[in-house]
This record gives sequence, C-alpha cells and structure tokens, in this order.
Amino acid sequence: MQIENNLLIDDLLNRTEEATIAARKLKELSMDQLQFKKYTEAWSTLECIEHLNLYGDYYLVEIEKQIMAQSGKPKSTVFKSGLVGNYFANTMLLKDGKMMKMKSPQDKNPIHSKLGMLCIKTLRHAYFVYTTHVL
Repeated sequence: MQIENNLLIDDLLNRTEEATIAARKLKELSMDQLQFKKYTEAWSTLECIEHLNLYGDYYLVEIEKQIMAQSGKPKSTVFKSGLVGNYFANTMLLKDGKMMKMKSPQDKNPIHSKLGMLCIKTLRHAYFVYTTHVL
C-alpha cells in the first residue's frame, strides 16, 4: 500500500472517530447485552472493546515513540507499508460484511475477563490522549 502521509492520517483519524462514536453508543446497552456471547468461546462486545484497548496500549506508545524520534522533516511524504503490514491491514478489512477470524495472541485475548463499562471509557480516553498529545 502506498498513500500520502496526510491522507493516511486523515483516514485513520476519521476511522478512529467513527469507532469512538460507536463506542459511545454502546453505553446505552445493558450489561447483559454487552456481555452476551453467541457461544462460550465467542467474544462479547466488551471483550472486543478490551481487545482493542490491549492493542491500543501497545501501538499508541510505539506510534508516539516513532513520532518523537523523527528529527526535522519526514524523509518522505508517502507512506509505504511492507509485506507483513499489508497482510495484517488487509485481514482487518471486512469482506462480504464479515471480518476474517484469526487467533489472537494470549496477552491480547480478553476472553472470560471480568469487564465493565470502564472498557468503553478507556477506548474513548485513548483516542482523546492520542489526538490531543501526539498529533
């Protein structure tokens, strides 16, 4: 994938804002609805949000480190992802309205965790901190 840096950042901010709005709407659901699972080993809505929080804890710090390590102007105004980055980015896209299932690393798998509304608040907080302090 190749894309102008500014277009990529705008796209990512828009997607993050859309996800944050959707997360706010989750607060309107009951705890039973948020913890509902179609089957035992499926993730509940709260577990899905916690999974995003766990990855956010890692990636937001790494992104900030990379931004802070830059000296002066960027070497390029075009972002070029590598083979592995392309693979994982493509697996996150919906295909025919469905996301490809893949095994989550154990430290990022929240299944059977005791979770509450704090998950949703944490997701919104991570977005706020990132957009106000990094960008």
